Amino acid sequence: MNKIPTYVSQVIGGWVYLKGSTVALQNAGLRPERQLVGGSRIKYPEIDGYAFENKALFDLLNQLNDLGVAFSAGKEWCPSEVMEEGQERGLVPKPFMRIFWTGPDKWHLKEICLTIK
Repeated sequence: MNKIPTYVSQVIGGWVYLKGSTVALQNAGLRPERQLVGGSRIKYPEIDGYAFENKALFDLLNQLNDLGVAFSAGKEWCPSEVMEEGQERGLVPKPFMRIFWTGPDKWHLKEICLTIK
């Protein structure tokens, strides 16, 4: 079985949560903070108001995308939905990889490229 790629599992409360290896991120100058329960996270500055007005958040998400990090599908406002909405709003200029599961240890990747404005 292939090794699961690094992916964003959640974006909430000023943090982007990651699962998987962060070596490539560290080599690119990012400093993910390790979690006690597994995974890691990167802080981004929160702003009052709407998340899609947060340039720092989308700068970080685009940097992660450029480094090949996938974005998880799942429940409401999951990372892949944030990226899709970002594409629709012109905040995510490139395709991204969505990771989703069809069973235990059965993950899949799909490139998402909406019509970019």
